[in-house]
Amino acid sequence: MNKIVRSIRLKVGDFIVQIRFFEPGIEMKREYSKKMLQFIALLEKYYTLVPLSDLNPHAVINIFDLSLHNTAIIHKTVNKTASSVYVHLYSRNRMTFGTSYTISHSQFRFILLKIFIELLAVNKCFLLHASSIKVNNEVHLFTGNSGAGKSTIVRLLTPEFTPFSDELILVKKLSSSYVAGQSFFREKNRFIMPDTNFYPIKNIYFIHQSEKTYLKSMTNKNTMVKKLAQQLRTDIHNGSIQFTEIAQFVDSFSSFYDLFFEKKRGKVVALVKHHNTHPAANSIRDRQENNYKK
Repeated sequence: MNKIVRSIRLKVGDFIVQIRFFEPGIEMKREYSKKMLQFIALLEKYYTLVPLSDLNPHAVINIFDLSLHNTAIIHKTVNKTASSVYVHLYSRNRMTFGTSYTISHSQFRFILLKIFIELLAVNKCFLLHASSIKVNNEVHLFTGNSGAGKSTIVRLLTPEFTPFSDELILVKKLSSSYVAGQSFFREKNRFIMPDTNFYPIKNIYFIHQSEKTYLKSMTNKNTMVKKLAQQLRTDIHNGSIQFTEIAQFVDSFSSFYDLFFEKKRGKVVALVKHHNTHPAANSIRDRQENNYKK
């Protein structure tokens, strides 16, 4: 491998990944120098960069010119009907990955996600498909199957509440409690501001679009583990490890709810406000009826 000509560090969730650019061959130097600048511009646009330091990064990605390496990057397969040529996305040695200047942004994100999931599993953290808001420095999570309305409910609750995520949320254990933080992916909705801090988790809502807006407390832990595990973003190698973390999380955290909501900003905002101040009530009417009976 040629010498390193540029090195950059990214903050990936709670971890640091170092990106090292290697000098291309003489024939390709002009073209790949241009590609390196484009690559760096992409990193600056979509990710959080941190200063270089003497501390060892959690993982390293080497970017190089494939033409300089006699590695098993390019393969050709032949069968009875056709032949195909494909390029491996990356090679790896423990937590050092190697890839090419020519990969796309989506391919680079895939490598970062692979690294991220492995680091999460080792450090007893997990990544959920969930949107969230921040209220009084606590995070409320909204999760559910695809199409349940994770992004929709955050839009309905904005600007009354501070949006924190609209797709992915990082959960980790801190001492005896659990906290939530943003993943390294920039949020699709640009009104969500990057935030590198972690906050205590207040409530987790499994959301359902409905003709009425109300809550139901969840008490069956097996159901909660199953539902939460369905929203786990992981891979086949780390899923069982992180499933155990989810089970432990459910065992120690009790504020789970089914939230049924209409696409009406006023009603959704009123319910979340009310539940934040009166956790025992499942609807606005519950509290009004209790006051009337008193």
